[in-house]
Amino acid sequence: MHVFAPALPLIATDFSVTAADSQYTISLYVVSLAVGQLFYGPLSDRFGRKPVLLSGLTLFVVSGVLAAVAPSLTFLIIARLLQGLGGCAGLVLARAIVQDMAAGPSGARIIATLNIAQLAASAIAPVVGFWIALQGHWRAVPLMLCAIGAVALAGAIWRLSETSSIMLGGNGWKSYALVFRAKGFLTNLIVGAFTTTTLFNLLATMPFVVSGNLNRPDSEIAYYYLVLVGGIMSGGYLSRCIAGKIPLDRVILVTTICGVACGILLLWLSLTGQLNIVSYILLGYLFTVTCGVMGVAALAQTTANVGNLKGTAVGLYGFTQMATGAIVIMLGSLGPDILLSSSLTLAACACIGFAVHLADRLQS
Repeated sequence: MHVFAPALPLIATDFSVTAADSQYTISLYVVSLAVGQLFYGPLSDRFGRKPVLLSGLTLFVVSGVLAAVAPSLTFLIIARLLQGLGGCAGLVLARAIVQDMAAGPSGARIIATLNIAQLAASAIAPVVGFWIALQGHWRAVPLMLCAIGAVALAGAIWRLSETSSIMLGGNGWKSYALVFRAKGFLTNLIVGAFTTTTLFNLLATMPFVVSGNLNRPDSEIAYYYLVLVGGIMSGGYLSRCIAGKIPLDRVILVTTICGVACGILLLWLSLTGQLNIVSYILLGYLFTVTCGVMGVAALAQTTANVGNLKGTAVGLYGFTQMATGAIVIMLGSLGPDILLSSSLTLAACACIGFAVHLADRLQS
């Protein structure tokens, strides 16, 4: 997802489409990431993590080849949809495997460490994608993803052991009814989705905001990506440090408040025309720090009371997160002013997350 964003302008030029059309290669990829997790969660609870993961990685590799040879934007979008369906196996099952091994503060620390490792790759991805785009070879991006997927597939076959209790709690689609009845699940599901999707908004709209609204050269975009991903990594590291020391419920409250403050300030600066590259990147960094902290805390709280149905819970959490992310990407690209659209969407999501969490605390 992150490596593809810098290539969007080049894809738009190659297929003679608008910038909004080219963003479907990311937004619909996120949709397939979301929908696929609804299937991978219950399937992995029933048949085990490893066989389901291997199937998904195989689909990811094959669809990467299709994306690289796409003759049209429509073909590319379809290939990216398939690639997302395959890739989401790694996304949901990596989390489920951690939850199989540890829970509570211990699980939160491991998830935070996992996020830092994943985000290290994400930090490199936009730079690599932008370098490839500068060379004029966007088709090398899906080929590179294909190669990475092949390495991941080989590693999973060679080193991964099964971590789930196969068939234990694996009730198919009935698992979702059981998970929804778990204490605190629905609230943390909504809060986590609306307060962590800001990253999708920022990453997808940044190239157009930086070059179009803030009049900065394209050569700087990759460095701004690093700042945002660095914010997520900082948040993940902070989560690891405070896990077990501060109650997760309090972490979520403070994080949502910070997110609302950043979102409203960014919107105000956008509306008044006072936003510049320094304030944009600084607020983006602070916002992504909150995403890094919230992503760990909300996931830990969401899976805290679901028993053996962690695969289903993680899959549903990922689906809601990615579905919301796809929507905010589309909303952030609407209208003639992408900066205003993205700022309004980002602030609204932060406010919704805070309102839901506050309502739950007051009710309790």
